[in-house]
Amino acid sequence: MKPQTGMYMYSQIPGAGKGWTLAVCAVNRRDADAYIRTHHKGGKFVYAVTDGGHIKADCGATTARAREILEANIRKMYEEI
Repeated sequence: MKPQTGMYMYSQIPGAGKGWTLAVCAVNRRDADAYIRTHHKGGKFVYAVTDGGHIKADCGATTARAREILEANIRKMYEEI
């Protein structure tokens, strides 16, 4: 089963320190890019982790669309118990 969300790493966030990175949990790269434009007024995409792997970031965020999916998955998990 393909993951419904992924982590998208960004650097060069305006106002952030040198070398600072942000991991955005999003449904796809377009969703993550929109989050960066809206909340941080820009940044440079570095890499994505969509099928497992190592995530190294200084901070994290979750888009509204990813949050909806995560909440639905949690509700479904508790309904199965």
